[in-house]
Amino acid sequence: MRTLADLCSAYIEKHAKIKRHGWKNDASCLRRRVLPKFGVRLITSIGSADIEFIHSEIGARHPYAANHLLEVVGSMFNWGKVAGLVPPDYPNPTRGIKWFPERKRRRYITTVEMPELIRALEEEDNEYARHGLWLLLLLGLRSIELL
Repeated sequence: MRTLADLCSAYIEKHAKIKRHGWKNDASCLRRRVLPKFGVRLITSIGSADIEFIHSEIGARHPYAANHLLEVVGSMFNWGKVAGLVPPDYPNPTRGIKWFPERKRRRYITTVEMPELIRALEEEDNEYARHGLWLLLLLGLRSIELL
C-alpha cells in the first residue's frame, strides 16, 4: 500500500508539472497543509472527515486557500485513480465537503498609491515592459488584448 506522501509526489511529478500552470502553488499547498498532518498515512485511510478538518481549520482565516486545498486534493485523488495509485472503488475524500463562499474581489489603485506606482513604472529597466504597462493603464485593455 502507498502513503499519501507517495501519492502527492507522484501527482506533482507526473501530472501537475506537466499539465498545470499553477503546479508550484499546488505543490506548496500539499507540502504545507496536507503532508505534515497525513503524509505517513495510507491513501485508503484518508477520509472526508480528515480533509474537512483541514478545510475548516484553514477556512476560518483563509477561505480561498481552503477551497484551493479541496480543488488540489480532489484532483490528486481523481488522477490517482487513473494512474492506478488509488483503488478505483475508493471514494474521493473531498466529495461532499461544502466550499466556503467566495466573493469576486476588485482592487483598484487609490489616488494615494498612484504616485508610487508611477515611480515604480519609471524605474523599470525593461523599456518594453514599462511602455506595455503604461499602455495597459492608459487604454484600459486586458493584457491579452494588448499582446
